[in-house]
Amino acid sequence: MNENQDIELIEQYLQNTLPENERQHLEERLLVQEDLAQEFEKRRIAHRALDHLIAQHLKEHLESLEEQEGEEETGGKVINIQARRRKILTFILSAAAGILLLAGVFRIISAGETPPAGLAEAFYEEPAYTSRRGSDTAGPEEDNFKLAIQDMENRNYESAIELFKAIPEDDDLYLPATYYLAHAY
Repeated sequence: MNENQDIELIEQYLQNTLPENERQHLEERLLVQEDLAQEFEKRRIAHRALDHLIAQHLKEHLESLEEQEGEEETGGKVINIQARRRKILTFILSAAAGILLLAGVFRIISAGETPPAGLAEAFYEEPAYTSRRGSDTAGPEEDNFKLAIQDMENRNYESAIELFKAIPEDDDLYLPATYYLAHAY
C-alpha cells in the first residue's frame, strides 16, 4: 500500500469507521512496520488534542452540517474573491487602454492638416550614406579591388597582392581584400 492509503486507514481507525477485518489487519501491520506505527501515534495524539480543544456542541454542529451536505446536493459554486477582483481589474485596465488608444488615433486623424502622403514627404530624410557597390562611379579602391581579382584569375599573384595591400583599413572592401590576400599566398 502507499502512504496515502495508510493515512486514510489510520484516520478511519481513529474515527472508529474502519471495518473489523481491516482493523485487525491494520493492528497487525502496526506491530510490524515501525514507520506506520510512528505515523499512527502522531495522528492518535493529534486526534486526542482536537477532542479536548473542540467543544462537544461544536462537533455536533459540524456533524449535522456534514449530514446536510451529504443529503442535499446544492450545486453551489465557490467564488474566489481575489480572482474575481483581478479579472475585473484586468477588464477595466484593458478598457482604459482601448479608450486611450482610440483618443490618440482620433487626435491624429482630426488634426487633418496633412494627408498621409504629405506626412511621408514632410518627414522624409535623404540617407546620409552612399554605397559604392553597384554604383556607376567606382572609387580607386574599388578599381584596385577589381583589378586585383582579375590578376588572381590570371595567376598574376604579385600584382594582385600589391593591389590588395593598397586598399585602406577603413574601406568597406578591406575585409574581402584581406580574404583574397590570404588566399593569394
